[in-house]
Amino acid sequence: MANSEEVLRRAAILRFLDSLEPPPGAVTLVVAAGETTSRAVAERLGTLPDEPRDAAQKLLERTSTGAVLFWSPETLHIIAPPFPLRDGGAWQGWRTTPLRATLTARLKLGVVLVRLSGYAAGVFDGDALVASKVSTAHVHGRHRAGGSSQRRFERRREKQARELYDRVSEAVTERFAPYERELDYVLLGGERFTLQGFVARCSFLQRLGTRVLERTLPVSHPNQAALEGALEEAWVSRVLTVRVSENR
Repeated sequence: MANSEEVLRRAAILRFLDSLEPPPGAVTLVVAAGETTSRAVAERLGTLPDEPRDAAQKLLERTSTGAVLFWSPETLHIIAPPFPLRDGGAWQGWRTTPLRATLTARLKLGVVLVRLSGYAAGVFDGDALVASKVSTAHVHGRHRAGGSSQRRFERRREKQARELYDRVSEAVTERFAPYERELDYVLLGGERFTLQGFVARCSFLQRLGTRVLERTLPVSHPNQAALEGALEEAWVSRVLTVRVSENR
């Protein structure tokens, strides 16, 4: 069995769907977000041979948005979309409609990029950035000396980090609040530990609940360019292809 995994941007995944031609025996399985461990999904995956089923289960363990499986006796394509799939099911042949609907929806997205060097926050209405705030920060790096000096330094560093988190929370609340009811999803970007500290102090994001997605956008420097480029990253899909013809 040969596996290949890649990340495709929105235009590329739509072209990929256009190129699909269902061979005899083709089946589409749609696993909705939140049902990856359900009995119904286990039953659907149970119709696949062992190795493709194992590959599908491993990818499902890594996604919070669900997945679409295009299965034929020769090849399995597993696509984890950028945003949650709402309804699952199984069909004969290729059924691309659920994935296309997700990939072509006009969404209102919030993006918050945070590192200890600064932050960028914005709201996108479709492809347009309609509100934003970008600022630098300075939180000292870790102190490697020992003793009381290190403890004082760590306390100062923690205070600086909390002040940064509060600044970001204020900016997010100010920019996002006018769109709160309309926001479809919020995506975070940056270093995971820093993001956890920020979210713990941001009551506005906590109020949004599951609209704050679990996946994290990559960002080195949270500036205006990174914020504008984050929209493209927000729409990427992960595609795993399992070719099984040599095993048959």
